[in-house]
Amino acid sequence: MATSWPGHPGCSHGRQTVERIGSAPGPICDQMGYIRMPKKIPPLASNPPRGYAYPQVMVLEIVKYGHPALRTPGNPVAEITPEIRTLAEDMIETMREAEGVGLAAQQVARPLLLCVLEVPQSDDRPSNLWIDGHPQPLETHMPMVLINPEVKPGREKELGVEGCLSFPEISAEIRRPARCKVTALDLQGKPLAFECDGLLARAVQHEVDHLKGILFIDRMDSATKHSLKRDIQAIQQETLHAIKSTA
Repeated sequence: MATSWPGHPGCSHGRQTVERIGSAPGPICDQMGYIRMPKKIPPLASNPPRGYAYPQVMVLEIVKYGHPALRTPGNPVAEITPEIRTLAEDMIETMREAEGVGLAAQQVARPLLLCVLEVPQSDDRPSNLWIDGHPQPLETHMPMVLINPEVKPGREKELGVEGCLSFPEISAEIRRPARCKVTALDLQGKPLAFECDGLLARAVQHEVDHLKGILFIDRMDSATKHSLKRDIQAIQQETLHAIKSTA
């Protein structure tokens, strides 16, 4: 999910290498053939604090509308392997690079029930987070990795503006439940349960939709979707052309 909709980068199919940082060693190629830029930093925490940098992370390409991965429901993560941990780390770095507040595995062409979030506290779009009924400081739980998440939405709904990193420069008001309960596993495989509202609740629901192959354009009312039809089709055609040219 995007925060500042105009000007968000929309990446074509493929991967993007991370730029060299400081005095870190040069790029290396892992066993899957992906280019990584090592960074001299400590090991990954369970849910690392905002501002934490990851070892050997890379910025992945965010696929745009028209890519089949966006309509592919995710498979449950059966085991949290080193590859899953690396994917989550890379997704957080990718989300930050794109200035988003959430990213689903489908958006980096991985059909898995995995998403990451980093929602800041703000005056204009505040969020509340509760664990066992107790309010929590939002920043201490960010970034957040949700594995095999399930969402139980509240009854009250509200309109709110959303964007999506897979739909560059498109935003719309979407009606969603104002509050929801979430259960998932964290990156250590430990159960995670919380309740939230505000921007966090909207971002969680947006990303969990992605995990089911549901896009925010599916939540638009017909008038809004019609007004954006030309822009949506342009993104789709550009993506399909890019896929065809690299096939």
